[in-house]
Amino acid sequence: MDAELLEIYNFLAKYPPFNELPEETINKVTESVEISYYREDTPIIHFGDYIQDLYVVRSGVVEVYRRKGELYNRLDEGDLFGQMGMLTNNKVRFPVKAIEDTLLYCIPGDIF
Repeated sequence: MDAELLEIYNFLAKYPPFNELPEETINKVTESVEISYYREDTPIIHFGDYIQDLYVVRSGVVEVYRRKGELYNRLDEGDLFGQMGMLTNNKVRFPVKAIEDTLLYCIPGDIF
């Protein structure tokens, strides 16, 4: 495993639910990760979008909003979002925005 994949593996293995998975499953997830960067104040997912990926915050902070714009949750390193929409193959109900420069690991839903 090269250095970049090893870094991703070690990061994921520290946080739930990945820290409960067998090593071979974490390896499979690690190999599927796409890295995305979002600048401060940039929308990541919009209300009504179809969501197919699971997002893991590698660094930075994102905020999740209710449809009317009220803050619902603030997520930082190791936190996940997108899991409900991905699992139910639905549209985004809670938009997400980077509130500081943010690095995300995007895991394609079809890996699960």
